Amino acid sequence: MLATLRGQDQVFFFDVTKPRYPKFLRAHNPPDSSITDEFAALSNNGFLATFMGGPYGAHPGRVVEYDAHLNFVKAWPTTLPTDGFNPHGIALDEVHNLMVTSDFICPLLTLQVHDGDKAHLRGSIRVWDLAQRTITRTIVVGDPNNPAGTIDVKLIPQDPQLRAFTAGMADNQLYLVDTQLGTATAVFDFGSYAMPLHLSKIRAIAVYVEEAGQGQSEAGADAEGNQLCALGRS
Repeated sequence: MLATLRGQDQVFFFDVTKPRYPKFLRAHNPPDSSITDEFAALSNNGFLATFMGGPYGAHPGRVVEYDAHLNFVKAWPTTLPTDGFNPHGIALDEVHNLMVTSDFICPLLTLQVHDGDKAHLRGSIRVWDLAQRTITRTIVVGDPNNPAGTIDVKLIPQDPQLRAFTAGMADNQLYLVDTQLGTATAVFDFGSYAMPLHLSKIRAIAVYVEEAGQGQSEAGADAEGNQLCALGRS
């Protein structure tokens, strides 16, 4: 966040042909974008990257595209949402022209700024037309009055219903997201596996969701309890 306020480069590219000896290639600071988060590779050898913040770390964020030569293409979407667009997680399915991103938190309001005494968490999944780079649907996750903190999202491989999983960092829930019907249903409570930090407080934080193998299981990290949960799926 402080690097953003100073206008420093935010994206760093490396040649990892030799993984033990990565070679720095270049750095970039994309316009109107801040707080780099997650990259997703495209079949044309380019990338899409989520940026939770706009020029000064506030809403709305951007999804930035780079081509196969690591050149900046554009920041998406062209028409920006006005309802807490702070993308963090990202997943692609080029075969079905589908992209999903998850809104997490307003970065600027994690600092002590005017009206910044409270973190502004988000709880929503954006469904995109990948080819057009446009948002077609916003799916509210959990209680909109107490945002779930949807830090990550992953599409389920080979799922004919084009569903996804997302984790609520604030409410400890794993959600099954139907990108076609526009619903998000809680299917697992990470809180039941929480470890006590204090005698009077037991709390879990579901952080990331990752697919394993051929999409037969998911893994979620409980950051406060220092645990990794592996979940089976039928």
